[in-house]
Amino acid sequence: MIKKSHPEAMDLFGYAESSEEEPLAAAASLTIEPSEVAVGGSTELSYEIRVRDGQPAHIRVEYGIDFVKARGKISRKAFLLSDKTVPGGSRLSGTRKHSWADLTTRRHYPGEHRIVLLVNGREAASASLMLTGSGGEQHA
Repeated sequence: MIKKSHPEAMDLFGYAESSEEEPLAAAASLTIEPSEVAVGGSTELSYEIRVRDGQPAHIRVEYGIDFVKARGKISRKAFLLSDKTVPGGSRLSGTRKHSWADLTTRRHYPGEHRIVLLVNGREAASASLMLTGSGGEQHA
């Protein structure tokens, strides 16, 4: 089971409202290079967002990774990219390097990992990455 953020609670903290009918991100894209990497390697995430026209908006941009766990379950972790107020119609873009090295607090397991771009808690774009075992071998 994937934990979902609660975008409806974002307005409690002063973030611009976003709904299915009127998304805050009028357009968004997310790319991952390379799209296949071994445990211990790194990838570069590139994103671009066009904020809907109108009033200035306080936005929080994050990327979330649906990590594959040891028993095949999925667990999402969100990482902050930006938190600011922007004029309506703005374009935001950027890159972020993500390391797939094991940490004392997180082990990485081979498999397909989904990465999502979150704008005020709502998914705006997504991409997938194949994580292989260290040295490139695939584990079941």
